[in-house]
Amino acid sequence: PPSAKVHFSVGSCLLSSLGARPLAQVVEMSKAQSSWHVNVHGFAVAEEAATLALNRALVVAKYLQRSGISKQRLLVTSCSQTVSSRVPALDEMPCATLIFVKGLLPEGSIEFAACSDALNTDAKSTLEDVAAQLRDMPYARVSVEGHADSAPMWMGNQALSEGRAGRVATYLEHLGVPRNQLVPIGFAAKCLLVPELHSEGNVVNRRVELHVLQQETAELLRSMLPSEENFRRLTLLAAGLVVAPSVGLRHVAGEILTSWGADWGPKLISLGDKQH
Repeated sequence: PPSAKVHFSVGSCLLSSLGARPLAQVVEMSKAQSSWHVNVHGFAVAEEAATLALNRALVVAKYLQRSGISKQRLLVTSCSQTVSSRVPALDEMPCATLIFVKGLLPEGSIEFAACSDALNTDAKSTLEDVAAQLRDMPYARVSVEGHADSAPMWMGNQALSEGRAGRVATYLEHLGVPRNQLVPIGFAAKCLLVPELHSEGNVVNRRVELHVLQQETAELLRSMLPSEENFRRLTLLAAGLVVAPSVGLRHVAGEILTSWGADWGPKLISLGDKQH
């Protein structure tokens, strides 16, 4: 999905009706895809107060919440040119950028037979790879999102989608991922990837997706204590060298490294962009 950008006047965090226009598409897409998460990243240019960057992101986030997007799906981050000379995905105008955050799995990685929550061999292989990453990311809080097609079935599509999410969470736990990292949830047939024109449903819609819960993960990152291992983990995250890193969480990691005395933390964000 495309990103969106909201521009502000220099020295201001006032969201005008003209500036808010790009948010209409973000709200529409977020409501259509209820499992998507959004990083709202505020930016201030060099001649502005650094606090304006965060205030702009907060103003945009509050607008989205008033429009029906839950706080749990939003991550608010910020930076300014006084801190970082190059900011990913932003230009040199006062703004807030909204970026849809990718899931942990390639599309179509975990699909199910009709009326079933059984994992096939390919799904198990995919989850083994993901589990290896998550074991080294104990700060990551992950939603395990089960989906069903619209074909009727005896136990109901809500229960089936919850069963699929639970099956994946249990398998990840079996592979060594702590259960408190995982949040299983079922969406029934509310988030179809493709329209269904017949009663048999569609295999593409019978799936499980994994998403890093941005706000909860940011809070867990900020609660970390300095240690050699945590320095390593934050360095990898800030540089974008972990699975499905978001711009927002990379900035959070850079800020934490700076607060721990590593003033090179924000520079890793630019370094990671060059490698991608």
